[in-house]
Amino acid sequence: MDADGTEAHHQGPEVSVVMPVYNTERYLAGAIESILSQTFANFEFVIVDDGSTDGSSAILHHYAAMDARIRLVRQPNRGVAAATNHGLRLAACELVALMDSDDLALPERLAVQKAFLDAHPQWAAVGSQWLMIDAEDRILGLDLHATEPGVAEDLLFSYQALHNPTVMFRKSAFWAVGGYAEDRSMVVQDYDLFMRLRLAGQRLGNVPQVLYRWRLNPHGITMGKSRAQTLSAHAVRRDGFARYLARDPDAARATARRLVTRFPAGTWFDDKLNAEVPDLQDDFLLAAAYGETGASRSEALEHRVLRWLRNHDREPSALIQCLRDNGLPWFAELLAAQTGGPPVVSGADGSAFAAGESGCPLTFLLPFGDDHADLRERLRTLAPCPGAEVILFPVQGQRLPPIDSGALPPSLRLKALSEVPEDDAWATALASASGEYLGYLEEGFRFDPEVLGRALSLIGREGHDIVFVPLDIYYREALDHCGNPHRDPAPEPRWTPWTLLRRDRFKLTGFIHRRACLKELTVPLRECAATAPLALAMYLARRPGIHILNGRHRQFIPRLGFANQVLAVFKERLLQWYFDSGNGRLPLRAYWDRLPEARVAAIQAALDEEWRTGRFTVYWNNRLEIIEFLLRNAAIPWRWSLFRELARRYPSDMKAILTAHRRYLSAWVLRGYLLIARIVARVWAR
Repeated sequence: MDADGTEAHHQGPEVSVVMPVYNTERYLAGAIESILSQTFANFEFVIVDDGSTDGSSAILHHYAAMDARIRLVRQPNRGVAAATNHGLRLAACELVALMDSDDLALPERLAVQKAFLDAHPQWAAVGSQWLMIDAEDRILGLDLHATEPGVAEDLLFSYQALHNPTVMFRKSAFWAVGGYAEDRSMVVQDYDLFMRLRLAGQRLGNVPQVLYRWRLNPHGITMGKSRAQTLSAHAVRRDGFARYLARDPDAARATARRLVTRFPAGTWFDDKLNAEVPDLQDDFLLAAAYGETGASRSEALEHRVLRWLRNHDREPSALIQCLRDNGLPWFAELLAAQTGGPPVVSGADGSAFAAGESGCPLTFLLPFGDDHADLRERLRTLAPCPGAEVILFPVQGQRLPPIDSGALPPSLRLKALSEVPEDDAWATALASASGEYLGYLEEGFRFDPEVLGRALSLIGREGHDIVFVPLDIYYREALDHCGNPHRDPAPEPRWTPWTLLRRDRFKLTGFIHRRACLKELTVPLRECAATAPLALAMYLARRPGIHILNGRHRQFIPRLGFANQVLAVFKERLLQWYFDSGNGRLPLRAYWDRLPEARVAAIQAALDEEWRTGRFTVYWNNRLEIIEFLLRNAAIPWRWSLFRELARRYPSDMKAILTAHRRYLSAWVLRGYLLIARIVARVWAR
């Protein structure tokens, strides 16, 4: 240490920071200062001015004159890859951290990443978690990358699993695969580099700390060349996987199986690819996962569901039969109704859960998976509920652990269901509850004692049927500067039933409700199995009269892994459609042209009845489809109370759809003329 307490670096720098610059005058000073203020100070800062034409050069010379750690070079404009490669050739250190000239590095970045690479000499590169910011430095959200060993490397075959400007890597590994490709048509040179590192057998991953703020720059590549970037990234992952498959077929197919079963409907990158190039059908991972001969007999349901979710099987008659054969007749019925078949018949008798004994005022349902520490913590948060019944039951094929008497607050009454059928776990637990009101506390959730007390007060004294406490989301994959799970920093609206539905923020934990609210439940929880909490939450979220409490509980999102999610995602998709379509009344838009006239009239009447009786909620996510169906098919749409309410609530949507589809107006006029003609003919006949 020097006399003033700062870290000495007389032996030469230990880390090189490389930053290419091109016309980022507005943000450049902040980027430079974020590096100069790092807690680890023994670095050199190589800045390559790639032919900037704005005021960037003057800013760079100003800082270079102030700090001897800055090495400033200038070159004619050759693109970000060439500028970065130039900086890497000048870098004196084996460890190199990248930096974008419009972003911000948090103070601990270099220290954390250097310590990680020093402790893991077999790793070639490590990125970090990062916050997205706008042009005014406002935080827009938190972006997560996998931290578990091997997960990020497999994810590279689905999407970009490391964020380039957050990365610190070993220069020797970088040059061993040729550095960044300088062909400016590539667009995703960083993804291409990481793929080559992956194929070379190098270890790649991310630290859990949030160490970077990435700016969503309206003038950057991500915003300005979205289609080209998406197509280029798809080519990199497709060609990279083809090389992996040729080199090690068994490992490649195992990776493909993990990816398609964990992301059965595709990842966010697949959604982006489908939006940019909707006609592209290039599901190489699905083909590799099941081979050229397809799935085995025992895998038939999983394979058919995957093909349906990935839009390769839009005539699902075989899947419908497969669902019936595998004990899922209600979901088969949903799928048939979604594609224009007969309307859905109720699959459950909710009164079985709404009856019960009134032996106590309140029952909490606690499922147990496999996390013993989480169970103890959940039990502890129930202390503000004296006299409450706690039903503890196993899920996911687990067995209940012995309950430490010290873990359960003495004022609670524990009822442990030691062994329940896996599919019937939730239905059995609900039928066993004796409380007049029900609450839920799933794994990974935490009650706030003060907020829970207020919720119980609202239930008991003010007589609300349903109280919901919103959730603050924390990510175990990302850590803040204190090493705790990072809270989601994205801006939130004022929570109402409609905003919670739109953001999909209704979770079963958070609801406390009168058990009689379940009497109209139409979803068979046995078929839902592991998705039963989702089905209950969707049902309760659409009940009238929900009281939103001004407070927060907490939800902790687990780290990213490769658990099989095929049936869970499939059921979630069908349940979402069921509740958003008037309890299975309205088929998907693609099948409207197949509907006979009598069926169309029946759908209109059923939707109106479901809405008037409070069993159907129209909100932001389903409004356009409902409006268009009524405008397109109803002879006199304003005769329906649902249509009149939609016209009042969403007049701009109504106008936009009529403007885009003028034929609807023409059809109304024609129907009007025909109606008048019929009336005149009848009068004349008399």
